[in-house]
Amino acid sequence: MKFDEFGPSVTGSVAASYRGRVLRYMASPRWIFWHVFCLVIVLAMIGLGIWQWQVALTPDIPGGPTPWHPRNLVYWLQWWIFAGFAGWFWYRFLRDQRDADAADDAADEADRIAELEEAEAAQQAPESIELPAEPMPDAQAGTER
Repeated sequence: MKFDEFGPSVTGSVAASYRGRVLRYMASPRWIFWHVFCLVIVLAMIGLGIWQWQVALTPDIPGGPTPWHPRNLVYWLQWWIFAGFAGWFWYRFLRDQRDADAADDAADEADRIAELEEAEAAQQAPESIELPAEPMPDAQAGTER
């Protein structure tokens, strides 16, 4: 346990709790298919990058010198950039979706609390006072000016 000038530090337990919530969110059944899909796409892009590297280094004539085909080298780099972008995009999408779900949950909780407070206020409100059917006579109606 870490200590600071105020006593034991709770940052480690807070970080672990946050990490646990994020991992539980990511491991929910709703996301498993999409994790696998993204992983397959990233691995396919990496495989295409490796293939482009091999094509770039394959000699035009068997046994000839190894050329560096610039087009294939650029394609090789492009596939690795695409794979990195796909991983980054997936991370950002999950983070934004988790934040949106948390905001929805917070709004639902706030609505539920507001409904409970309204119900409690309605229970504590005084009973309505019945007014007479006829209007009360005006106190100054009989006096002349």
